[in-house]
Amino acid sequence: MEDDHIEIKKYKESNECLITGEITPQNRRYANNLVLSPLGAKILFNEIKDKQKTFES
Repeated sequence: MEDDHIEIKKYKESNECLITGEITPQNRRYANNLVLSPLGAKILFNEIKDKQKTFES
């Protein structure tokens, strides 16, 4: 309920990986409530590493 009306929103799991959408017991919450699964963390790490190589060249 909000004021005098009912608001319906799609339920979103709060422990869902931002990158993969996975919900696992291994998901971790980082700064600014960023949630990553182990696979999501690996993907993000590799993207950052690849971008860093671009800047170093």
